[in-house]
Amino acid sequence: MTPTEVWIKQRSMILDKSGFWQWGYSNILDNTIRGVVAEYIVAHALGVTQKPRSEWNSWDLETKTGRKIEVKSSAYLQSWKQDQDSVISFKIAKKYGWDPSSGDFDKIQQRHADIYIFCLFKEKNCKKANPLNTSQWDFYVIHTELLEAELGEQKSVGISTLELITSPITYGQLRHDIMGY
Repeated sequence: MTPTEVWIKQRSMILDKSGFWQWGYSNILDNTIRGVVAEYIVAHALGVTQKPRSEWNSWDLETKTGRKIEVKSSAYLQSWKQDQDSVISFKIAKKYGWDPSSGDFDKIQQRHADIYIFCLFKEKNCKKANPLNTSQWDFYVIHTELLEAELGEQKSVGISTLELITSPITYGQLRHDIMGY
């Protein structure tokens, strides 16, 4: 191979997707990635992992029966050094929806999902923390109508308020609570 051919080959390399995933997304305790892990866990529990995740929908998941699910994540631990556990809070502000097929935004702000699932990564020991271990999570399932009735225009909700509205469930209970079986 001539030096020019070597240079061209090096400039047009097709990189490995799994290498990219490992490089960019290995720290699954990181806030932004942990949110995606929570979505994956819920999608797995509901049996809706056949379609890749869409970043731009107005809700996170859709069941086979058409229920729209919004997944929110919070944790006591973070990927950085902490002197104390994080305060648990979930964002629930109403938003303008966006349709990726048309590029149009909704005219009003609203909560677009039928059901909210608040996922709390409850492990507090960083040496034991594994966001892929479903036993280290609690899930709080709330229908949007109840969220609207109880919290109205509120933009965030803490864990103590959630526990007044609903009780935590396990990964194994998610499918039954959402799908009815």
